Amino acid sequence: MGTLDQITMLFSQGARTLKAQGQLTLADVLLAHRMPPSLFQAYEVPGDGSLKPIPVSTPLDDLDADKQVILTCIRNTDIDAIDPLKIETVEHGPDPVAAMYDFQWANEAKQPTHRVHTLDGDQAQEIVFGKISDFLTSHTAAPPLVAGISGGGDSNTLVQGTHRYITEHNHDPSQVVCFTLTMPPIWPESATDRAAALCAEAGFTHRILHPDDIAKLLRMSKGPDEL
Repeated sequence: MGTLDQITMLFSQGARTLKAQGQLTLADVLLAHRMPPSLFQAYEVPGDGSLKPIPVSTPLDDLDADKQVILTCIRNTDIDAIDPLKIETVEHGPDPVAAMYDFQWANEAKQPTHRVHTLDGDQAQEIVFGKISDFLTSHTAAPPLVAGISGGGDSNTLVQGTHRYITEHNHDPSQVVCFTLTMPPIWPESATDRAAALCAEAGFTHRILHPDDIAKLLRMSKGPDEL
């Protein structure tokens, strides 16, 4: 069985580790089960017939190992009508690399259907890139086109989908201008390198806008870094 110690989150600013299991709170446990913590009150069960209210922000390490904890829903929520824990996995290939969730909440018969579709790389790309290409096609978008990208995953999708559209319609890729804002620490410099690489691969024009550039374009007296 895997553990949280094996998992690392990766951001443009670098790697971040997850909380240790004991640092997870009761609210974290509820969120992991797709339950909003604001709907619940936590109670410790001392064993003498009483209940002791405790905050859902309590870490697991702070719980008494000899006492049970009850998480009580304090709203009139029909759990059978939403059934958030029942998720059907639909496999679309033998080697999935991505998952897409499809939540269909309760109907009159109280039959919610929650599914997660597992996809291989080609299937996932076909869905997301195709959505962008289809959108541009439906609006008969003709170059020049301008798009803002940050260098993250959404940017990759936007550039690749736009490139598909440009290629399919025999447009000049250099007429697509992508811009990236940089203003550490909100918009780090490292992201501009990835954005530039994405545009170079697609043949798009890429511009990096610093705070002074933003101020000039928007006719501001000061750059956003000074506000």
